[in-house]
Amino acid sequence: MAVKVFSITLGAASAKLSTSDLAFRQLVLSATGADAVIGDGTLVATNGIKVAVAATAPVILGPFESGPLKLSDLWGVGAGATLQVLGIGF
Repeated sequence: MAVKVFSITLGAASAKLSTSDLAFRQLVLSATGADAVIGDGTLVATNGIKVAVAATAPVILGPFESGPLKLSDLWGVGAGATLQVLGIGF
């Protein structure tokens, strides 16, 4: 798989980033509009990994040599935020 780009609009309540089970080696995330927070199914706006609008660098998960990282395993929250995701496949 090559590189895929996603634009995900988030809301005030946490939700899965995707229902797709595409596997990635690495994810690169940035936010526009408002700060976003990503994490697992227990995510609320006060825990998780912050993806800030004003960040000087994106949030990078990986690269992982074995075992996939799936957008469907991650949840996001951030009223007014749009998460830009660059997924790098195996």
